[in-house]
Amino acid sequence: MKKTFFILLLNILLWGCKKSLFEFRNKFIGEYDFLVHKTAWTLSGLMLDTTYTFGGRINTGSESDEIIIYFSENTSIESKIFEDGTISANQIPHQSLNGEFETSKEVKFNLSDTGLGGGSNFIVSGRKR
Repeated sequence: MKKTFFILLLNILLWGCKKSLFEFRNKFIGEYDFLVHKTAWTLSGLMLDTTYTFGGRINTGSESDEIIIYFSENTSIESKIFEDGTISANQIPHQSLNGEFETSKEVKFNLSDTGLGGGSNFIVSGRKR
């Protein structure tokens, strides 16, 4: 009886939850120190060119293959993450994201966002605390 109960409990734990017990994103989640180079422009020319550091974080996203990177004050990006550590933007018009986790503790990416007459570009590297 105890053996049957244990097997039933184990099956419920392993298969009864939507989230996997062995979530590949967990190794990337946490607090990060980011180095950000931001440029912004309009049709009339370059308006901003700055580099700064920011204490941010990476969280899981709403889907099983998404993460949210908070890399600047009031700025974040939700992206697809693949098991090999590469990241890319969700299908958002006028936005591109290319990057990767070089290790489970280091990430680098470029984010470009363009629109009506202007845009911005972020070159970001982050290291887990």
